[in-house]
Amino acid sequence: MRRVSAAADALESEPHDSRPRDARGRPGGIVYLSPLARTLIVPDVHGRIGFIRALLDHHISIDDQQLRVIDALRAGVVQVVFVGDYMHSEARGAERWRKAFAEFTGGYHRHRNMDHEMTENLTCLDAVIRLKSEFPANVTLLKGNHENITNEDANGNHSFRKFALEGVMVAAWMEKFYPIELIEQIDRVEKALPLLCVGDYFLVSHCEPVRFFPQQEVIEYRDRPEVTLGLTWTDNDEADPGSVSSMISRYLQIGPDAPDWSRCFYFAGHRPVPGRYLTRADGRFVQIHNPAAKILVEIVADYPIDLDRDIIEI
Repeated sequence: MRRVSAAADALESEPHDSRPRDARGRPGGIVYLSPLARTLIVPDVHGRIGFIRALLDHHISIDDQQLRVIDALRAGVVQVVFVGDYMHSEARGAERWRKAFAEFTGGYHRHRNMDHEMTENLTCLDAVIRLKSEFPANVTLLKGNHENITNEDANGNHSFRKFALEGVMVAAWMEKFYPIELIEQIDRVEKALPLLCVGDYFLVSHCEPVRFFPQQEVIEYRDRPEVTLGLTWTDNDEADPGSVSSMISRYLQIGPDAPDWSRCFYFAGHRPVPGRYLTRADGRFVQIHNPAAKILVEIVADYPIDLDRDIIEI
C-alpha cells in the first residue's frame, strides 16, 4: 500500500511548469514533456508484465553508449510515457475471463482463474507505479479507459465489459480479498492520472480525441468528465472530423500549411492494430497498440519522426 500511496503523492505534487494546475490548485490533465534526448512511448500494457520487463531491459543509444532503459532512467537521460490500460488481459485471456465469470457468479468460493488474472494485473500496476515513484520526472502514466478499479459509471468512466463483466468482476474480487484502504489508494492514483502529453512535434493520449479540447478544459479535467471520456474511450470513426489536426495545431503551434506539419504526429493506443502501427486522420494520428506484440516508439530530440524507423517491436 505504501508504494501506491507514494505514486499518488508523486502524481498529486508534479511541478507546475510541466503539469499546470487547475482552478483548485490540483495538477491538471496536461503534461508538458521535457526536451530530453530520448522519449519512449509505451502502448497499452493489459497485464503483460513481460512487456514491462522487456522495456526496461531494452537498449537505447545515448551519446554513442548503449544503455538499458532502466539505466537510462536512473541517469535521467530518457523519459517514458505509458498511454494507459495497465490492467485486464483482454483477448489473450478471453477463455480465462469466461472461466472467471463462473467463479464470480459463484461468489468467488473458487477463484483460481480470477486469481491468475488479478496477479498479472496487480503485478503490472505495481511495476508502473514503482517506476512513477522512483522516477517521477521521467515517467508519465496516462489514464486509459481501463483505469477504473471501483467500476464507477461516472467521472468520464464506464463500467467495463468485453469478454465477461470485467469491471464488476475486478471490483468484487478486490473487495473480497483486499482492504478498502488499498482500493481507495488505487482509485486515488487513477483519479490523478493525466490525459494528454505534449512533446516536441508530437502529442500522446490514450485514444483519438473525440473532439478538439482547449487547454483549459484538459487542465480542468477533474470537473469536466466529458474530457476524460473523450480522451480515453473514443472508438474508431467516432471522433469529430479534424479533431486530431486541431489538437496538433493548437498544442504544437504548427498549422497544416506550415512546412513542419509533416513532422507532427499524435500517438495513442486503445484500439488494437495489426503490425507495428496504423495511421488515421490523414496520416497524423498513429495507433500503436498491438496486443500480440511489444511495440515501442522511440523519439530522438531534434530528429524528424520517421514512423517506420521509430516504431519498433522489442
